[in-house]
Amino acid sequence: MLVIAARLPLGGARRGQALVETALFLPLMLIALFSIIYFGRYGVLGERAQSAIRYGSMISYAQGGVYSAANIYDAMSYGPQAPLPCTGNVASDTAAALTQAVPNTGPTAQPYWRPDAAAPQATCTISGVGFGGPSFMAFHYFTVTRQSLTAGVSVPTILQGLLGTTGTVQAQTGFVHSDPPGMIMYCSYEVGQRAAAALGFNYSPPNGNPCG
Repeated sequence: MLVIAARLPLGGARRGQALVETALFLPLMLIALFSIIYFGRYGVLGERAQSAIRYGSMISYAQGGVYSAANIYDAMSYGPQAPLPCTGNVASDTAAALTQAVPNTGPTAQPYWRPDAAAPQATCTISGVGFGGPSFMAFHYFTVTRQSLTAGVSVPTILQGLLGTTGTVQAQTGFVHSDPPGMIMYCSYEVGQRAAAALGFNYSPPNGNPCG
C-alpha cells in the first residue's frame, strides 16, 4: 500500500507534464501545418498565374485581327499618337484563365486552387522600342507587349498576425512582336509623313524619336 501511494503523485505529475507540453507545442504544430498548406497553395497559384498570362497572350492575339491597310487609315485618324491598344479580350481572358471560369470551355478549378481574397486583375500595355539607326528604317523598331496579373489569397486566421489577412499573387510577362503599320508611322517621322502625303491625309507624326 505504501508503494502504490508513493506512485500516485508521480503518475499525476507525468500527466500534468504531458498536458503542459501539449499546451505549449500544439499551437506551434498548428502554425507549422497551416503554413505548409498556405504556402503550398500560394506557390501553386503563382505558377497558375504565370500560365494564365501566357494563355491569355497566345489565345487573345491568335484571335486578333491581321495587320492591314485599315491600320494605316486608323493611325492617321487618331492623330500623332501610338495606335496600340491591346486586343480587347486579352485582359478578361487572362483573368478567366486563372479561375477557369470561362463558360462552356471546360471544368472550373477547385476553390482551393483559386484566388479567394480579391478577383484577378489583369493589365496589358503596348509600347514601341527602337534600337538606333536611321529613323526611316522601319525594321529598326519593334513592339513590346507587357502583361501583368494580380490576385489575392486569404491567409489562415492563425497566420494573420504574422502575414496579414491577404497574400498577393503577381505574375508578369513581356514579349516582342512585329510592328503594325500605324506603329511604324508613329515611330518613324519620315515614314509617317510620306505615307500621309501619298494618301492625301493631314497627319503630323511626332518629330524626333518617340520610340527610343
